[in-house]
Amino acid sequence: MGWSMSAKALSALPFVSIAGWSGFVVMARSQAKNPPRGYNFITGSMDDVMSDTLKTGDLILFRRNCAYMQPMDGLGCFLTSQVDQWKSQFNHCGFILVNHVGDKFVVEETYSGVKCRPYSARILTSLSTDIVVVPLRVKRTKEMEAAAAQFVQENLNRPSRYSLSTVLNQLASPGKTKNSPVFPAAGLIAEAYQSMGLLPVEPNKGYISPATCTIKDWSNFSRLNLLQDAQFDRRLQIRLL
Repeated sequence: MGWSMSAKALSALPFVSIAGWSGFVVMARSQAKNPPRGYNFITGSMDDVMSDTLKTGDLILFRRNCAYMQPMDGLGCFLTSQVDQWKSQFNHCGFILVNHVGDKFVVEETYSGVKCRPYSARILTSLSTDIVVVPLRVKRTKEMEAAAAQFVQENLNRPSRYSLSTVLNQLASPGKTKNSPVFPAAGLIAEAYQSMGLLPVEPNKGYISPATCTIKDWSNFSRLNLLQDAQFDRRLQIRLL
């Protein structure tokens, strides 16, 4: 009987651990989502001044802390970092959208779908340990701005294309995948750039494509080729913990 009770206790440990992890994440995220000074930067602060320079198409890179995610997402986050072809300083990415009245947003494909959130709120509530913005240098036309806004409108709240099986397949057979895009967060940016005329719509040697680009490509932004003489500037450090 003693052994039976011990066996039951041991078998329950993983579930207790997962429940504890989940509870910790809920508490941490609840605190993060309610910053003491609200969701806007302090007027005149470095964050506030820097946000005024943001433009549509600017790149934003995150180093997310997998421990602050729910167990399944955290597992996916951890396994993603183990794929050799994807290894980089960052593990998540998105782009900036500035609307017609100058409001700034972060557009990204997360585990829960495509999101478009106010830039200041996204930064202030983030649990990421490293965040940088990479300015995109290009002549932005009205047509380009409109195309980006239309792209976001069409994709907003779309379910995530992330699949744990894709990550596992990459670990087992590097470079091979049946799913497209292979790295949804990176693919979303490439799709947005296609709509803005910054990347070829059809596969073209020398340019990344939504189907195959990864976080490593965007992390190595200085090596990327873009259309319309566009290029990335030096990155701006937003957070480093």
